[in-house]
Amino acid sequence: MKSHLASESNQGHVVSWYHYAVRTGDEALQENCLKFLAWNLSAVMNTAEWASVSIDLLLLECSDLVLQSELELYTAVEEWVAMHQPESPVITMLRSVRYPTISPSHLFHLQKQSLVMVKHYNAVQDLLFQAFQFHSASPIHFAKYFDVNCSMFLPRNYLSTSWGSQWIINNPARDDRSTSFQTQLGPSNHDSSKHVTWNVLFSPRWLPVSLCPVYSDSVSGAIQSVRIEDGCPCLVITPATMPLHFPIG
Repeated sequence: MKSHLASESNQGHVVSWYHYAVRTGDEALQENCLKFLAWNLSAVMNTAEWASVSIDLLLLECSDLVLQSELELYTAVEEWVAMHQPESPVITMLRSVRYPTISPSHLFHLQKQSLVMVKHYNAVQDLLFQAFQFHSASPIHFAKYFDVNCSMFLPRNYLSTSWGSQWIINNPARDDRSTSFQTQLGPSNHDSSKHVTWNVLFSPRWLPVSLCPVYSDSVSGAIQSVRIEDGCPCLVITPATMPLHFPIG
């Protein structure tokens, strides 16, 4: 069942498999389903099974979600709330959205057009105000007065063009290859015109340091035996440009 997650995702079975794993106590399958949901959330949100997703599967606290944008997540949460009409969890769900990563123009739109936002505006008003402050000031100046080392200001894995580009690797087991791409400097609207270029290296047989050849003075252990099969797929991403005020550490 775990080996069929990818092939079954388009048919909308991953959510039901997770609930099956919970009932049967299959922890390995639960973990695989949660990981797959996090990495394919955009696809799951566009299937009929989104309506059957339980609150614990919304994964709103997770930073590893792969989706188009935070706005897409908010829209999906709003649809889920409209379908389920829950009471107590709504405020917690709304406060889990990372509003600073949504553009000011979209935030203004949500304030006036989102029925869920209008109904629960008082519960998230402080977060929206902080998001507008974040977008209006430079990140360095903003950080002097607010704690930015929290999940609210951390972008998830967004697929929109401002956060990267798609890289399709054909025949991944063949050999090493590389590419480059650009992202915006950060989620702040203040830096919307600033970009960072990144270099990417994909290796199908990357050797960790512990397995790299080791030279020794002794004849018997001159070189540690290393096989190609010992390597594992690895993606290495490094900044090619270092703009002014690029955050380090």
